[in-house]
Amino acid sequence: MIICFFGDYQPALNGDFENALREAGREDTDTDLTMTEKIYTVPYFSWSNYEIPEDYSMKNSRGEDVISTNYLGTLVRKYAGLELSAYDRYWMNQREQIPVFNFAGYMTADGDWYDLWAENSYREWIERYRTVQIFEGSISPECQLKDSQ
Repeated sequence: MIICFFGDYQPALNGDFENALREAGREDTDTDLTMTEKIYTVPYFSWSNYEIPEDYSMKNSRGEDVISTNYLGTLVRKYAGLELSAYDRYWMNQREQIPVFNFAGYMTADGDWYDLWAENSYREWIERYRTVQIFEGSISPECQLKDSQ
């Protein structure tokens, strides 16, 4: 048995208090996007009644491995030792490039944040992500990557 606990955002606080916390936690390199992302950063953990070979949630709790909720289902299937579908393999492949993806933007493997409309080398990934979301579970050949099989 595997149970995965997570939340999708931190609870709202009084507006003035929340703004004071946000400013106190702001670093010189923070932008409005990175500050928004900090609000939506929450820990997760997985519990199992057997040993899991690679426990990403332990890495996450140490800040070593961040992930967005769209990948958690695939990770739980991987933890359980289940065969991953083409859909799951696609997510694992995309996660290597873009480990965090949400309504505000995405974080690349090198830790840089971009808004969803940024024109950069990740644009193709973002377009494929939109296509895969529309056809959830049915990966078309143009969305499959050679190395995701």
